[in-house]
Amino acid sequence: MANETKTYTQTIISEGGIEMLVTFDYYWNEQIEEGHGVHDLSGWNVNLTYVELVVAGKTVKFNGECNILKYLELPQYLAILEEINIDDIEGK
Repeated sequence: MANETKTYTQTIISEGGIEMLVTFDYYWNEQIEEGHGVHDLSGWNVNLTYVELVVAGKTVKFNGECNILKYLELPQYLAILEEINIDDIEGK
């Protein structure tokens, strides 16, 4: 599988007039380690690049910015990552 980086935008929340749109880069990271056997640590590498919150059809802005990514704390960032399923995007 090629290690080409792809970019994708996905709505991860769409409920009651609230939407969260995320854009992210992702690629397959092939990683095999040897030592007391062979261990396949391969998996998807995902990096958020844009997070937008829309309420009632209007973007919520923080300090005049639509992209709220830099305002997220680590637990919030990780919670968003958990909602992304690359296998669904890639059709696997």
